[in-house]
Amino acid sequence: LTLQSGSLLEGAINPAGTAKSVSVILDSSSMWIVTADSRVSSLSDDDTSLANIRSNGHSIYYDNTQEANAWLGGRTIRLQGGGHLAPM
Repeated sequence: LTLQSGSLLEGAINPAGTAKSVSVILDSSSMWIVTADSRVSSLSDDDTSLANIRSNGHSIYYDNTQEANAWLGGRTIRLQGGGHLAPM
């Protein structure tokens, strides 16, 4: 899923964790408003502060074994709205 040019996603991605692979790419002008806990294989965000992700208290879990997530360093990061970005 690629969000660019001011795109907006309001929803959850792979909340049950049943998808084999889900990659999310955001440019700095786009936003993801999370409506339920989500699970992604990889996350790429031009806004490395992740300010363009509004969590609404929900968490996003990522696969820290994926090379594309190396920039996250296996960390748990607090997101705007009280949720977290965390390794699975």
